[in-house]
This record gives sequence, structure tokens and C-alpha cells, in this order.
Amino acid sequence: MRIRIDLAYDGTDLRGWQSQPEGGTVQDLLERHLREVLSAPGLRLFGQGRTDAGVHALRQVAHFDADTLIPPERLPRILNNRLTQHGVVVLEARKVPDTFHARFSASSRTYCYVLHCSEAPPPVYSLRYCYHVCHRFDAGLVEEAIGGFVGRHDFAVFCSSDWKGDTTVRTVMEASLVMDGPWVHLIFRANAFLHNMVRHMVGLLLEVGKGRLAPAIVRRIAESPSAVDSSARPWNLPPARGLFLAEVKYPEWP
Repeated sequence: MRIRIDLAYDGTDLRGWQSQPEGGTVQDLLERHLREVLSAPGLRLFGQGRTDAGVHALRQVAHFDADTLIPPERLPRILNNRLTQHGVVVLEARKVPDTFHARFSASSRTYCYVLHCSEAPPPVYSLRYCYHVCHRFDAGLVEEAIGGFVGRHDFAVFCSSDWKGDTTVRTVMEASLVMDGPWVHLIFRANAFLHNMVRHMVGLLLEVGKGRLAPAIVRRIAESPSAVDSSARPWNLPPARGLFLAEVKYPEWP
């Protein structure tokens, strides 16, 4: 049967989602323990997409096929006894139709980048989960700019140089800013994302927040990707620790 598994993880000490020869990724950990628990040495996991080293997930989705008498709903308890020490928590597991695919069935993904905007550093327990912005951050300018990402655009300039996909065109359905005191959440929902796309978008918005770039630059780049040379971007790539995969939606499955 095909089983969907939803999980969350602290990416600080992990090498990202996708399996690597040296191990230490979420996929490596989860596959190893699933193979042991289910006595399925050939089991393979398929995730909805990769997250890089240091990136966290509030809800990542994967699926696998296995012949087992263990009810899927028992798997979270069994696996969490093994995985929580590595910063990984299985939220739920359930049987799904064979037509379900964690990656190809997904209709949208939502990422959230967390900033702490204050001269004083954030609480020590939050240091691994946000980017401390101690310089000027004009939320009004950023809020004016962020909507320019919405729509179907070529996001090539917001992609890392090692991208090997077929196209850099993506559709962003939502780009918004939510503030709670010094905490700023930059939220992006799209049909899919390029490698490092969200972090580059945040990097541009930080320059807008400093007043170094005008809010209109976001829409100008979205409508004309050649407006900026990807080898000389006027922004820096913010650290992975502030980025969370927040949600994955599927049109036919809750």
C-alpha cells in the first residue's frame, strides 16, 4: 500500500531533506528507520521537494510503498521513539490511493521566513529559528514591495547558479508580511519554488527595508528578469536558519 507521511523537523544540524552520499539528511534518517521498522530493505521515500541544510519544516510531506501489517496510524509513535533525538517528528501517517504522489500531486507550497527586527538580539531559544535584523527595517516599504512577486514570472535571478531544472518560471499565489512586535514573518505560497528562491526574495526585501532599493524594484524584476544580473545581485543571501517550509497543499487530499 501507499502511505503518506507528514513530518516536521529542526534543520539546524541536518544536511537538508534530500539523500546525500555522506548521510545526515532527513530522507536518509527516515528511510533507514522505516526500512528497519517495516523490514523493507528496498523502501524508498519520495518527498514533495527538497529543503536545504539548515532549513526547517513545520510540515513536510513524503510517501512510500510498502507491504506491511503495521497500521499506518501506529507509525508516528514507533518512529518518533527513534527520530526525535535527531530533531525530526512524524506528525501523522495514513494510507492514500496509489495515484497520490507527494511531489507531483501537490498544488502549492508555502514557506515562511522569520525575522527578528530589533537592536536587541532575540531570546536565546529563538536564535536557531530566525534572522536577527539589527539595522533599519521599514515594514511599510517591504509591505509595499512584497506584492510585486505575485503572479506568473520568470524567477531566474532569484535562483541559485546550480539550478538544473527545465524552467525558472513559477506562479506565486501569495506574498505577504505579518508583524508581531519585533517579529516579522514573510510568507510566500507558490506552485513550486526554485533552489534558494525564497531566501533571495527575502534578501531583496531586506534591501528595500533598509531604504537602499525602492519598493518598485520587485515588480520591475518580476516583469523583466534581465533588469538585474544574477552574477551581481544588489542583495545578499540571508541565512537558512530563518526559513520554514510551512505547508503543502493537495487538491484532492486533505
